[in-house]
Amino acid sequence: MSLVISTDVGGTCTDTVIVENGQSITIGKALSTPPNFAEGVIDSIKSAAEALDCGLPELFSKTSLFTHGCTVVDNAMFERSGSLTGLITTAGFEDTLHVTRGAYGRWSGLSEEGLKHPVATDKPTPLVSMERTRGIPERIDYKGEIIRELDEIAVRSVVESLISKHNCDAIAVCLLWSFNENRHEQRIGEIIREISPDTYVSLSNEIAPVPGEYERTSTTVINAYAGRVVNDYLTELQNLLSENGYKGPLLVMQGYGGLLPAEEAADRAVNMLECGPVAGVIGSKFLGDLMQDRDIIAADMGGTTFKVGIIQNSELEYAREPLIDRFHYAVPKIDVVSIGAGGGSLISLEAGTGVPIVGPRSAGARPGPICYGQGGEEPTLTDVLLLLATSIPNAF
Repeated sequence: MSLVISTDVGGTCTDTVIVENGQSITIGKALSTPPNFAEGVIDSIKSAAEALDCGLPELFSKTSLFTHGCTVVDNAMFERSGSLTGLITTAGFEDTLHVTRGAYGRWSGLSEEGLKHPVATDKPTPLVSMERTRGIPERIDYKGEIIRELDEIAVRSVVESLISKHNCDAIAVCLLWSFNENRHEQRIGEIIREISPDTYVSLSNEIAPVPGEYERTSTTVINAYAGRVVNDYLTELQNLLSENGYKGPLLVMQGYGGLLPAEEAADRAVNMLECGPVAGVIGSKFLGDLMQDRDIIAADMGGTTFKVGIIQNSELEYAREPLIDRFHYAVPKIDVVSIGAGGGSLISLEAGTGVPIVGPRSAGARPGPICYGQGGEEPTLTDVLLLLATSIPNAF
């Protein structure tokens, strides 16, 4: 017998689907366990194993493939729980993250309600502060020709300062025109690893080798910011799977619609953004093709957000300008639009007006909504819907 196990980690629940011989399906569910999401994955698989009346070792002995999607990168971004990150760039371009794309950066990622008040808008606070952003003397032109050699003494001084003085445990490197000629950027990466092998390094020529200085820098920074979190998570998950008897490959869902081995996925954290909902869009397309439905709206109600993807004429839509929170990034991603109105989104009142606000904070898995009975004290969208359903006849 050959089983395929697929598990998706959400902000509130972790869901597992087991496919047996390509036909019968078994489902498992457990509460997610942030920040140690790997524990929730095992709990969810145990739930499915119980439905099959077997233990994990027996289940894994029959499993040929494990595929996985998760919100670990999304959570790190929205909760600002990533690494303390430094940025090394070409001297003279230290302001790239702060300038963004000029005025466009003031409203990128805002809701329609936020756009109604342009005077109150502002650019998002960058993931890397100016004191942790350093320019290095070097210059390569648009033809890939070296105009000024890399100052390796300055590089070593900057790296040592970022690590020892500013306690950075991740460093992003994005030099001018490095997507065309990467020698200087690669050398900086080598120097960082020589000085501090444990520091997570993200190089723009490896992560986003494309034109567009702000987008490339932002992508590289996001990857560095979330990289260690992803690496630690996938390492822990692999260890737990191995301890319970799984010996097959672990493939991780990517936002562009593909799968990568866990070892490679850990180096490309930015590609995992919204990978779970993307998998749902791909599954919806597959189902639509079977049913000969060419136009589909795929919706995903989560604990923190509500997501929608569109399939037109049996074609997947790719995002023209991918965003996470309010930060642009420049890697291919299937288009999924999110709003902060999930089942666990907390309800608050706007100061001064008393207007209800939904999200962006979420009650998460624990304690979750008040009606879960796990100690939650702040009302969520789920609690409001429950009250409406019980107090207003035929409300739904």
